[in-house]
Amino acid sequence: MLYRFISRIEINIRTYLIYTISNRYINNPIWFKDKTVVSTSYSDRFNSYVYTEKFKEIPVVKNHHKNHPNDKYAPAWKTLEFMTFGAIIRLYKNLRNDELKRAIAKHYGYNSTNSFENNLEALLLIRNSCAHGNVLFDLNIPKAIKNGPAGNMIDNKNKLAGVMLVIRHFLGFISRNRLHDFDCQLQQILSDGRRTDCVNDIIRKCTGLNF
Repeated sequence: MLYRFISRIEINIRTYLIYTISNRYINNPIWFKDKTVVSTSYSDRFNSYVYTEKFKEIPVVKNHHKNHPNDKYAPAWKTLEFMTFGAIIRLYKNLRNDELKRAIAKHYGYNSTNSFENNLEALLLIRNSCAHGNVLFDLNIPKAIKNGPAGNMIDNKNKLAGVMLVIRHFLGFISRNRLHDFDCQLQQILSDGRRTDCVNDIIRKCTGLNF
């Protein structure tokens, strides 16, 4: 369940970054490698982070290089489309233009780029945990979730309940229908009558979720 909703958030963020940054550097289709746009360390390591030999075998990327043999990189709207969520977050963190970073964070309701980055990393942790089939109810988030527009985490900054608040926040910006679907599905899972009261108490304690 969570993987599907986080994937929707990931697609939205990826698309918005491609559109916003590419329009800012409209005459620079490979701005993601430009040291005036991203940090030097990021640019220097981009090939090992992203543009590996395996990455260049992706059909869209491979076809671009076949048609444009002199291009060292495919343009942003092709390259970023196939970058992982973690790579997208890393790219955002390494943007040099603080004003641009703030504008992107503001689009999702964040006044602080630090809180925005922190909340994205919490989503990434859960996304990867889901992808690997990990158990989530007793997950301990090593990097505490920061307060922000998603809510005041208080006792949930290291628990699944904190991530749920972040997911709800992003879904609210992306699609009210998907937010409604998320709330309904979560409620169905939490209200499963087959669990004993003892099990429910353990889930509440470990996740921070109230039901």
